[in-house]
Parts: sequence; structure tokens; C-alpha cells
Amino acid sequence: MKDPLNIMPEGVPLKSDKFYNIDGWERIYTGEEFRRPKDLQRVAITRVEITFSSEKNFEKFFSFLKESDDRLSKVPDSEVMYDWQSPIKNGLTIRFGVAWYDQDFYIEKKEAYLDKMHENLFKQFGAKVDDIRVEHIPL
Repeated sequence: MKDPLNIMPEGVPLKSDKFYNIDGWERIYTGEEFRRPKDLQRVAITRVEITFSSEKNFEKFFSFLKESDDRLSKVPDSEVMYDWQSPIKNGLTIRFGVAWYDQDFYIEKKEAYLDKMHENLFKQFGAKVDDIRVEHIPL
């Protein structure tokens, strides 16, 4: 297991990395898969892929994602509505997911990336909605 950004917690069991590290993709951070109990019921997963125009934009986005993930990690399991899944990286492309734990919240928020707030957020990283691939997978 590589730690290209030198931020992975030590001792995290990453047996599934053989499924992530294909064709140059590397896990760059842990997510809900490592902190939420396996019996916590997901109602959907959203997969996201973004390719950035520069390393600077990638790093700015990743810092934002990590800060958001740190906040979400503090939400108790009994109150969690969604959480970030472990991101992987290949060059300037990042793939990550959203695990949804509440059906009503998922239906209400699954297209939030299309709203004005997210549009303005993406601009900070040199990206626009058209640059983002999103796939919703109801479970």
C-alpha cells in the first residue's frame, strides 16, 4: 500500500487495495468503509470522478475533501446521513464516492452537486459541473 500524500493513518487494514490499485490508481485517503460499522445500512452510493487541469487544483480540491471528511468522521453512526468513501487517484484524476444512509436525504440531496453553491465551489478548483462524472447507485 502506497501513501503518496503521506496522510494515511498507520495500521489501517487495506486488504481490499488489490481491488483499488488497478491500472495506476492509488488509494490516497480512507473513508467511511474504515470507520462505519459494516451493519450500518447504506441506501445508495454515488460515484464521482473529476480530472483537474493542474496539480495545484487537484491539491486544493483534495484538501477541501479531506477537511469535509474529517468533519463527517465526527458524526455519530446513529446520526449519519451520508459519508465520503475512500478516494483513489490516477494522475490528476480523483475518484471517490458518497455513501448515503438515509433514503429521504439521498433523494433530496443526490443532485446537490448541480446547485449554485457547488458550482461556485468547483470554480475554486478550476472545474465545472461538465467536468464531473457522477453515477448514482440505489441499493
